Amino acid sequence: WPTMKVFRKGRIFEYKGPREHSGIVEHMKDLARPPSKSVSTVGEFKNGLDRSDTTIIGFFTNKSNLYDEYMETAQHLRGIFTFLHTFNDDVLAHYGAKPNTIVVHQPEIFHSEHEPSSYEFSRVNIHTTNKILRNELSLITMSVIGKRTGE
Repeated sequence: WPTMKVFRKGRIFEYKGPREHSGIVEHMKDLARPPSKSVSTVGEFKNGLDRSDTTIIGFFTNKSNLYDEYMETAQHLRGIFTFLHTFNDDVLAHYGAKPNTIVVHQPEIFHSEHEPSSYEFSRVNIHTTNKILRNELSLITMSVIGKRTGE
């Protein structure tokens, strides 16, 4: 197959979708949507959490370099994890997160006494890149409790 690239907001991503005409069109429509869902209420936040897989949550005070890198990470990992982000203080207080942090939330089915139910990135700052975020995610999203799939 020829190599296909997607250009989004000045950045290049490898195309990982279907190769037939209708599949390409549908996949590109999906890619036109933001890779992370913005939540502005506690209810939206609770409804947005994936109940059977990992959710990555960005708690931000404003749009910044960290937010941009988070969105690029979400673009690279689209379809692998659920991504949410918020600028809302009520959502931040409900979850108990610090401002400008990224949290990996494991669903209740993976909670165990052997590991925490969520991980907070403690080393994120204005110099954090999407490559650093992707590497960190690959290390901490593997649950001790396995998930059985139909594959």
